[in-house]
Amino acid sequence: MNPLATTLRHFLTYLTGLGVFLAYYGLIDSGHIAAANQAGSALVEPLAVLGGLVATAGMRWVIFLLGKIFPALAEKIGGLSGGMGLLLIGTVAGLLGCGLSSCSALSHKLPLKSCLTTDYGTACYSSKSGLSVAVDATSAK
Repeated sequence: MNPLATTLRHFLTYLTGLGVFLAYYGLIDSGHIAAANQAGSALVEPLAVLGGLVATAGMRWVIFLLGKIFPALAEKIGGLSGGMGLLLIGTVAGLLGCGLSSCSALSHKLPLKSCLTTDYGTACYSSKSGLSVAVDATSAK
């Protein structure tokens, strides 16, 4: 699991629990709770801008590293305007992450199956059941 997401989830759970505790025992009045909620909602836009800056810096870093291996491709991606480079890199990363069965979190929930059929039978691999082979011994081929 992602340690940053886990830490953030624990922090927000603790913060919510602290607020409920303070409100339950009357240590904080409802006006302060409403003010804290408004202050939290006011942080959404600045955090979205900060996330955009981090994503853009990450995209430029990926383009820089890609340029070390494939200079022509990095030049084309780096020349795209606005967020198109980020969209392209994110789409490719998402497709690879979901498509590669060894790297995919979906592979445990969505079983993958691949089969090879020949004149002599069928050999299949399933992420759920493993390797299976069905030999066609009745065929005269």
